[in-house]
Amino acid sequence: MAGRDPCKGLRRQLAAHRRKLREFEADPFAHDNAGVLARSPPEQRDKIIQGRIRKLKRQIDSFTRQLERCARRHRSR
Repeated sequence: MAGRDPCKGLRRQLAAHRRKLREFEADPFAHDNAGVLARSPPEQRDKIIQGRIRKLKRQIDSFTRQLERCARRHRSR
């Protein structure tokens, strides 16, 4: 289809993960749906929070690379 963005899904996922990271960094407890932070001892909470931040950043990096590949692949068409 002409005019269709083949990378749209990746753009959406990247934006969503960037938003999740900002929101989680601002208030990790608001995103503690499973209660893991609330039940953890204070000395472990920071490790859990930093682990979640690292995971989101890795996912953002992955989506960024995938989007760049997608854009290169479809630019010449």
